Amino acid sequence: MHLRPPARRLLPRGAAIVASCLIAAGCGGSSAPRTFTAHQVADKLSSLGCSAKPPDTTDTIDLGDIKPKASLECTINGEDIGIDEYATADQVKHNLNLAKGIGCEIAKEFGVSEAFYVLANNVMVTPDTRSTAEQVKNAIGGPATVHTLHC
Repeated sequence: MHLRPPARRLLPRGAAIVASCLIAAGCGGSSAPRTFTAHQVADKLSSLGCSAKPPDTTDTIDLGDIKPKASLECTINGEDIGIDEYATADQVKHNLNLAKGIGCEIAKEFGVSEAFYVLANNVMVTPDTRSTAEQVKNAIGGPATVHTLHC
């Protein structure tokens, strides 16, 4: 898991998941949730001005042992957006649990008390504000949901 101070990297690079019942509900009743690639999500965000590129990881804090399969960054509404793809939703859930613990402790050192993220099964998008998170959710569509992590 990577953390980038201050707010955006309160959450690990892509580390989040909705409960399995939410994942199934977001898939139109399918028995297996649809997976996304980071590039597919970035394409959906292009309408918001997202021009995705590989992330600059020189200023991140690495936590945990599960890394994203792919990570991209772009800017939407002047916010640095992270797009992280994991192999499974369980990997995202594992890393979100880390974010709730040590991630929050690190964030508090930078004065951050909450973070917003958008989940789309195995992909997590991390904007800085709730309003941008809502725009991201709407652009992705389908199973995308907005969440807030309070520390």
